[in-house]
Amino acid sequence: REGDGGVATKEAERVRAVVSEGSATLATLELPLDVFAVEFTALLKVGLVRARLAGNCFTTLRLPIPPGEAEYLLETGFRLGEIELDSAGQISTLALQPALQPAVPASANGKLAIGGMSVAPKEQRWSLFSTTDQSVRLHLMLSVDIVALLLSPEVEVRQLKVRGRGADMRATLQASSGISQRGARFRAVSIQLDRSRGLQEIALAPVL
Repeated sequence: REGDGGVATKEAERVRAVVSEGSATLATLELPLDVFAVEFTALLKVGLVRARLAGNCFTTLRLPIPPGEAEYLLETGFRLGEIELDSAGQISTLALQPALQPAVPASANGKLAIGGMSVAPKEQRWSLFSTTDQSVRLHLMLSVDIVALLLSPEVEVRQLKVRGRGADMRATLQASSGISQRGARFRAVSIQLDRSRGLQEIALAPVL
């Protein structure tokens, strides 16, 4: 049986090959999020989605391969590490730490169990909040560039660093099947980090 180290080493070789090409460092990062609040307009259009990183789920990374084919999904999942924001409050860089476990797609859930509501008449907007035990699972796909690969003394992947490509993202209720261009377009309007610079909350507005 192949050990975890063998999986990580193979992933390192694959990533190293892509990074060495220089101009081909574009990849797709998929973040599983739990939606805890949705804001609607008076016309029942989604105006804002607020979400947190889903617990007990790993992010996944897909690498580009020839056009017409699905992207290459790395076999291991990643834990999201430190995030650096730029002067505009958008994602600048993210650290990804291999989980040394298969990247199993997070289960889909499109049902928001309502736990509360607020109304803002002047802004003609109203919000619904989820209960603490059930929220909508949203898969957020970001276009990123792989900018650094850190190897351990045992020549295993210790960390990947990726750089965000702007505020525009795509979101879907289904885990990606290898096509990152599907899903609705969203823009990050607010990103909050915790004390360890991990993702605490993200607010997304649809791109019309």
